[in-house]
Amino acid sequence: MNVGGYDTVIALPWEPADRDRVLRFLRNVWPDGLYEDACGPYVGRLSEALRFAPPSREFFVYLSPEAWTAWEADGASATNRDTMLHVLGGDEEITLVVDRAHGPLDELLEELRHALLRNRDIPAIREAA
Repeated sequence: MNVGGYDTVIALPWEPADRDRVLRFLRNVWPDGLYEDACGPYVGRLSEALRFAPPSREFFVYLSPEAWTAWEADGASATNRDTMLHVLGGDEEITLVVDRAHGPLDELLEELRHALLRNRDIPAIREAA
C-alpha cells in the first residue's frame, strides 16, 4: 500500500499508553473507524482494538470500513483522500501521517497533538472487557 503523505511530528517520546490515547480520541471523531496494526494481522473497529489489539507503536486508523477497503485496493488515491491516519511512535517523537498537507485533516491533527500533550500525565485506563 502506498501511503505517501504529509508528516506532523510531535516532540514527545512514545509511551505505551499513547496508542490508547490516540484510539480514544479518534473513536470520538470517527465512530465507525477501523484500526489496523502495521506490525501484525489485526484489523478491527476502534472500540474493539482498545481491548483486543496487541500493543503497537505503528498503526493505521481509517474513517470507516469502506475507507479501509479502498486503501487496501488502491493505496492513496483521489477517491479515498483524507480517510486515513498513520501513527508511528518513536523513542524521541510521535509522527502522524496523512495523505496531504493543508487538507480537511489539519484540524484533526492539531486537536490530536494537543490531546496527546494534555494527556501526557494521565495514565491509560483500560476498558472493562
